Amino acid sequence: MKELLCIAIIAVLSTAPAFAEGGHGHGGRDGGHSRGHGGYWGGGWIVPALIGGAIAYDLTYPYPYYAQPYPVYAPPPVYTPPPVYVQTAPAYAPSVPPPAPMWYYCVAANGYYPYVTSCPSGWQVVPAVPPR
Repeated sequence: MKELLCIAIIAVLSTAPAFAEGGHGHGGRDGGHSRGHGGYWGGGWIVPALIGGAIAYDLTYPYPYYAQPYPVYAPPPVYTPPPVYVQTAPAYAPSVPPPAPMWYYCVAANGYYPYVTSCPSGWQVVPAVPPR
């Protein structure tokens, strides 16, 4: 755009000096000289001014500008990891040790259950002690 404006200004300025002196009017009707106003309107500056004005108007005319709108993009979905539930262990009362294993002894049969299946005198509960 600036290049066209520079070319137009140079064109106008280069044509103006050609008309600056005007015509000298040798051999006019009076048999002498004319008044020295050049052969164009107003001494030769109107035509270049009109051409320059037309070029300047054309370069600065506000033409309508149609542009497509920018596309609208939705932001990408934000990934949120699923919530993590941490379940704490329930608080128990102090644990009681499990009862010691017991054996059942029959005095009348002089033996332990399951080797003796029935005891007429009743079973005695004794702590289980492994043999040494």
